[in-house]
Amino acid sequence: YSDASELPLQNSGAAEDMCTLDYLHEPGVLYNLRERYFEKKPYTYTGSMCIAVNPYDWLAHLYTDDLRESYLITENRSDLSPHIYAISATAYKGVSKINFSGKWIGTDQSILVSGESGAGKTESVKIMMKHLASVASSEDDSTNGDGNSQDVVRRVLESQPLLESFGNAKTVRNDNSSRFGKFTQLEFADDAAEKGRLRRSIALVGSRCRTYLLEKSRVVQQAPGERTYHCFYGVKRQNSLPTKLPNLQELRYVKDGDLETFVIEGQKDGDRHERTWDALKLVGVSDDDRNSLVRILAAVLLMGELEFMQTETDVADSPAKLDQSNELCQNKAAVAVEALGAESIEALQNALTERTMRARNEVFKVPLDVTKATDARDALAKEIYLKAFDW
Repeated sequence: YSDASELPLQNSGAAEDMCTLDYLHEPGVLYNLRERYFEKKPYTYTGSMCIAVNPYDWLAHLYTDDLRESYLITENRSDLSPHIYAISATAYKGVSKINFSGKWIGTDQSILVSGESGAGKTESVKIMMKHLASVASSEDDSTNGDGNSQDVVRRVLESQPLLESFGNAKTVRNDNSSRFGKFTQLEFADDAAEKGRLRRSIALVGSRCRTYLLEKSRVVQQAPGERTYHCFYGVKRQNSLPTKLPNLQELRYVKDGDLETFVIEGQKDGDRHERTWDALKLVGVSDDDRNSLVRILAAVLLMGELEFMQTETDVADSPAKLDQSNELCQNKAAVAVEALGAESIEALQNALTERTMRARNEVFKVPLDVTKATDARDALAKEIYLKAFDW
């Protein structure tokens, strides 16, 4: 064919729902999404699913309060343009359904968000959570009037920056890539009986989040052009550590990554740290616990500075010990011990250079060589961070 327009099985125009395409094949699907993308229409339906093509720009006109309300009150979503609000509105209608007698008959709803790195999963989840939370709180306040639900909404929405700070990192494909999986539950309740009135809606009373498969290896090593988790840079560049840390360029666990990036999605590392720490306070984390988190982050970074040497230099695979051959190594070990809260340098050395074995009723210790001791150091750093993330 001399002209692409002469190719067979072509669709005429871009469809809002690709189930209505005359010819449903891969080129037709991609072309349909492409046409809508260049029209600044990132959302397209495929039956009950909504496909979102990341525009890499915030299209403010698509996320107004009026649009949120429109998708909530419409009976037929085909009357409006495709939008992710339609998905969250459908879920809210399902969970808040009330029969003619005023009895709540809603059922649990699930929304699955999937896609490759950089597709916009994290942002899509935030958009839908904000929609669900704002709708539930506004309707609850309109019938209740006490405004208490606004506090719940703030806590629910501010929990997302927390997860991003401790679980997101810069990759070569995405500056704010989630390096873990999560299942977020929004919890609603019908308190009509307690309030002595018939409700039109239900109230948002809380949320919980289950996380899994955190990329622990990123704590101790990153590929060129990538970073470790945002919280490390925010804490260091905000100078809020109780323990004096070397410059990022000198820290083994981060020096090989991207240290030229200071702003992620328009937010400086220091500003992100302040927002994260404010969010921790908002969700009820005490000042002592927040300070403990700072010490944990410092301890993880400082563990990378520990170095090991052979006890017998002329024997291959001889047991390892902490390198304290000079003042610099001694200072590194002392600072790491302080950050970890270990009893002494010897206690830390024993923990990293010996493996405890149990055989029947006998317990004995096996010394590790330098390579295995280094692996033990990195494994402990990753596990400490994982425990802090889960907490």
